[in-house]
Amino acid sequence: KNTLGMGGIVAQKLETNGFVKFANGLTMQWGVIEKYDELNQGGADFKSDQASKLFNIAFTTKALALVVSDMGYYKNNILYTGSTDVTGNVRGRIMDNSSFKVGLDYNVVGSHIVDIQWFAIGF
Repeated sequence: KNTLGMGGIVAQKLETNGFVKFANGLTMQWGVIEKYDELNQGGADFKSDQASKLFNIAFTTKALALVVSDMGYYKNNILYTGSTDVTGNVRGRIMDNSSFKVGLDYNVVGSHIVDIQWFAIGF
């Protein structure tokens, strides 16, 4: 018996960039944006000319929440995940039911390239 009242899974993609959609419409999505460059995307601002990122599938009714996190930064094309000598802010903003933007701002001068993980929920 399904005690969660979700009616079962109707669609799923269980990969690095994936989603689970339940029969009642609840949808959870996640992904990784690799080698995201602070300099190319305009810093922490969500500028009008900044490219949006697409959710894996569009939310049918409403994208409710988005969480983004820095997975580490690249130096000489090597990903450093345990170091804290470069710190900054990663922010996400839902644009509509199919897209979002990421703002990345590090507190040291220059371009910084990071991997970003994200998780979104909606219905």
